[in-house]
Amino acid sequence: MDRAVANPDGHGGFAVPPDGALTYRPSEAVAALVTALYPTCVHPACAVPSEDCDLDHVVPFDHTDPERGGWTVTGNLAPLCRRHHGLKTRRQWHHRMLRDGIVHVRDSHGTDYFTAPGE
Repeated sequence: MDRAVANPDGHGGFAVPPDGALTYRPSEAVAALVTALYPTCVHPACAVPSEDCDLDHVVPFDHTDPERGGWTVTGNLAPLCRRHHGLKTRRQWHHRMLRDGIVHVRDSHGTDYFTAPGE
């Protein structure tokens, strides 16, 4: 197991899902917190404001079994603009949430990038 990854299950450190964690769309409060933590898209060098991004599940939300999949909690959400969300969805770039909210992004060539909250 990778000790640098905060919560590889995508549960944000929760043992029991908090209110709203098992729904796909984040509440206004969760969305406001995520956009405050990350002012722009977390993709390397992207300057699209987080308010104009999708709040993407780092560990994918499991629509069939929400308790098992990545939950809709601040520790499993990051803003991605439409273009970069598509790259992640098509698995051309890979994302992991590290400790302290640092988002690790790896491109298709194996180059690593890191975005910390507030960057």
